Amino acid sequence: MRLRFSGATALTLALLAACQNSEERAQDRVEDRIEESTGVDADDQASSPGALGLSEQQLLDADLVSSSGEDLGDIEAVVRDAQGAITGLVIQVDDSGTDRVVEIPIQGLSTAGQGDDLDVLAAMTIDDLASYPDAQAQ
Repeated sequence: MRLRFSGATALTLALLAACQNSEERAQDRVEDRIEESTGVDADDQASSPGALGLSEQQLLDADLVSSSGEDLGDIEAVVRDAQGAITGLVIQVDDSGTDRVVEIPIQGLSTAGQGDDLDVLAAMTIDDLASYPDAQAQ
């Protein structure tokens, strides 16, 4: 059985497929940049010990927000020292217009929320976060 679509329906389906592919490619580029900057395969970052009283997975699921509740960015990866302790977070900056990724130190951060709705709080604004240099490959 063959399905037949009108020209408009076929065009709509093609555009939707192109958008999904574009979004997937963009996400793949972000993951590649994170892996380059952290030296850790994104698929290997699951349930290892974390910081701030959270597992690594909880950190990765949390949002970075300012103390006033402003969404600053998404936590994409953790940075560990030679002993395995988490020393920083790799953040994809919200509203940067690009897939900008920066690294911030773990010091001075705290957590708020409960259950699955956890946030990592930072005493900074989006402008402060944007002033950090791009995350570098290690």
